[in-house]
Amino acid sequence: MKIVVLAGLVAWVGAAGDEGAKHSPGDGVDVRASADEITQLVKDLADSSFPVRERATRRLLAIGLDAREALEKVAKGDDDETTLRAKAILDIFDRLLFSGVEVTLSFSQATMTWDRPVDLLVTLTNRSRWPAKVP
Repeated sequence: MKIVVLAGLVAWVGAAGDEGAKHSPGDGVDVRASADEITQLVKDLADSSFPVRERATRRLLAIGLDAREALEKVAKGDDDETTLRAKAILDIFDRLLFSGVEVTLSFSQATMTWDRPVDLLVTLTNRSRWPAKVP
């Protein structure tokens, strides 16, 4: 008997100003970003306009781990707003357990009885280009 579970980030809040909208991979929302866009978004975290800061935060969350390095740099900075937002985004990234990981469970037998143990083999296959966190 084999069970396959795909775990990870299934939906995220859109960054294009559509408040509360959910997007999934493949639905037309581009989660890729250039280094220039990421740099601008990180700068926008300190913008005087709250909506600009919120939009930048949502977009960086949608971009994901590609923005990690830039966020780590500003998380150590002097600007309180930018530092807090960058740390919050990084904290969310750190809590994404099994993101991009295929989890396969294999059992030694197809049925279980109360008096016979069953062996369980858990296989984790990382399908992403980033290291996966395993609890």
